[in-house]
Amino acid sequence: MTDTVSFLSRGSIEEDAGYWLIRLDSGEISDNEKQVFQHWLNGDPRRSAVFYELQNVWRKSDALRLSRAPAGHRRSRRKYVNQAVSPKRKSPIIRWPAIAASVTLFVAVSTLSWRFAYTPEYQAHETGVGRRMTVSLEDSSVVELNTDTAIKSEYSDDTRTIRLLRGEAHFMVTPDKDRPFIVTTNNGRVRAVGTAFNVALHDDVLEVVVTEGMVEVAAKPPTPDMPSPHENNTAVESRPVSVVSGQKTALVNNRISDIENVGLNRINRELAWRRGVLIFQGEAFEDAVAEISRHTTKKIVIADHRIKGIQVGGTYPINDIGKTLAMLAKTYDLIISRPDSNTIILRLDKNPF
Repeated sequence: MTDTVSFLSRGSIEEDAGYWLIRLDSGEISDNEKQVFQHWLNGDPRRSAVFYELQNVWRKSDALRLSRAPAGHRRSRRKYVNQAVSPKRKSPIIRWPAIAASVTLFVAVSTLSWRFAYTPEYQAHETGVGRRMTVSLEDSSVVELNTDTAIKSEYSDDTRTIRLLRGEAHFMVTPDKDRPFIVTTNNGRVRAVGTAFNVALHDDVLEVVVTEGMVEVAAKPPTPDMPSPHENNTAVESRPVSVVSGQKTALVNNRISDIENVGLNRINRELAWRRGVLIFQGEAFEDAVAEISRHTTKKIVIADHRIKGIQVGGTYPINDIGKTLAMLAKTYDLIISRPDSNTIILRLDKNPF
């Protein structure tokens, strides 16, 4: 034990960390050595930082090799470590600095290998206001982007991740049980293997509608700047819930709302934008105008409060907002005025009362 302590007092932090990494990984370390290791680890904050960084990369690199190496080669690292620490070899203490230095070099190289091997491929897609887009992803999954929508896709060997940055998108997912398809936002995620669903961001509310199959919806877990459920009873992390075809839910304030059975008819109406139209069945006039406004850069102003609560019905094209407003004006006796090129004002043509 004296030799070990003497060695530790002479080596650099990186060499010492490599030494202890090999000793601990060998499975042959004694209880006395574990105490010496703890004494060394706690003696300087830099030691723990270096050791745990090396240990983390060491494990990742080992997992990478084990996942890709033939079965006959998966014990190579363990064999190397056991040989290095075997008591049958002469003067093992003399060899430790060189071995530790080799481990440090190995970990550095493995870090690069890990990063290059697992560097995901990114793709970004975006629509402007009033535009729609259909995108075929590299796994043949299809994404339909509604107006003013942006996504970022990240594919790796074990996951397919889509980041919804803003807007609304419908996903038709190609089945792949080994690589789940995950759509993430700031406040939660939707996980699927092979199914079809719609995700929409409205301010801080995430709405999820399943059109085929089943998805798993989960709220974003607590982060360092978000209280843990154990620290604050008001911040409870929602457990993932399953949502099936014909159902709808939402994430509000990082909580999952009750699942609503909406039926395929309502879903087809809410997702009519995929067919280039908006369908209203009794929505308030101001809500209908708010939805229409998503598809134009022009500002639509309701100048007469009497028409805000009128119930709107009908099918309206979203690729021709001028035609849509003309249809509304004819149906509900409205006057359309345009004081400038960016503003449209709606008011009643006559007093209906």
